[in-house]
Amino acid sequence: MATSPQPGEQLFSLVRAWLHNEPGWRPPEESHSALWALARRHGVDGMVGALAERGAEIPAAFRGPALEVYVTNSLRFRRAEALCVQLRTAAREAALPLGFVKGPALAPAYGDDGVRGFGDIDVLVADGAAGRKLAEMCGLKVVLGERDVPRFIWERAQNIGRVQAEGSHFEVEFTNGSERGNQPLHRILAEWPDRFLLPPDSGDPFPVPPPHAHGIFLLHHLAQHWLNRLIWVADIALVMRMELFDADWLEQAADRLEMRKLLRAVTGFCRRHLDETLPELGRGRVGWKDGLYLSMLAPETFSRTILNKHRHTALSHVTDGILVALQHVLITDLEHPSMSRRRRAPDWTVAKLQYVLAPNGPRLDALLAVAAPLLFVWMTVLVWVVFGRTPRGFARAARRSLSEPDLDLSRNTPKHRVDHHADT
Repeated sequence: MATSPQPGEQLFSLVRAWLHNEPGWRPPEESHSALWALARRHGVDGMVGALAERGAEIPAAFRGPALEVYVTNSLRFRRAEALCVQLRTAAREAALPLGFVKGPALAPAYGDDGVRGFGDIDVLVADGAAGRKLAEMCGLKVVLGERDVPRFIWERAQNIGRVQAEGSHFEVEFTNGSERGNQPLHRILAEWPDRFLLPPDSGDPFPVPPPHAHGIFLLHHLAQHWLNRLIWVADIALVMRMELFDADWLEQAADRLEMRKLLRAVTGFCRRHLDETLPELGRGRVGWKDGLYLSMLAPETFSRTILNKHRHTALSHVTDGILVALQHVLITDLEHPSMSRRRRAPDWTVAKLQYVLAPNGPRLDALLAVAAPLLFVWMTVLVWVVFGRTPRGFARAARRSLSEPDLDLSRNTPKHRVDHHADT
């Protein structure tokens, strides 16, 4: 007797059905309510509405809610588009470069403005002053400026290099990489400013980075949120399917930012579970990080969402604080939790802790230079405890999985090449 696929696999099947235009897809009758709840949690509920629009036989219990989400997403996009055009016009008047990422900026990748829901509008700017000026020119209320210090510690940890503003329908986050505590976003904007900070008269309807540059930003965002929503993985799969996507550039950029293993895990996941035509990037030696990423991108993890930051409970604030402190584990490719290999993650942690603990107080460099590496080790060990594996166990699991013929990431894989790599 055949067993029904587990919820995580059903979730992947839903995304594949939308990606490959399979209007004949329908969820299993016995678990469609649980699948709908999971789709909502992972932000792919708009895909169900799109499938219903295409004629898929969606059960009535969630056909209506799915179509409602689909229509709501489309209406929100139209409002967001109008605000983005207003911001672009203001930027052109003030001669300020900017770039739109995530949210409405992903509409060209999805090709359907009702699929991808979003909560706010993310704008990349050169510095905090540019963000504040654009907000004021567009009549947005600045809630938190680049020099304002949030009252609560967990808000400080998330506010580095950011101006938060509010409009009538959306919050707008103006993000810059001028603060060292915002690594590796600081490095992304510093290394390739021309790819992210675009002339305000470019783009239609607003300036969006090239798909490969958008991809490295989305990879960073995915790491910040602990890979815990499928829609963020789907974002990367979608930009990889765009016509001008340059896989070579993304691979080299991820390697420069010490995000090679994360790139390998995410692109390998997309190829295995979402679209087999996508290239697997990030080849290199296998370590314990590969095992960690494979554990986090497993179907059972997606169904449990053990690290979900979107529960909106009192406990989730504690989880947020811990995960913010643990970001270095995901964003950098350190094989071992030690200063002896690379200093980037400890240095980043020092800058972040200075802002969080004493943003306007005395410099704590001497103390944090000793404390940060210890925190780095302790937090990494905590990850091993949470997942129930030692570094050797993670590495063995990764080598075992990555050595299978269909998962071998050491072979050459097809790439979409573009000839200009002067900036790498």
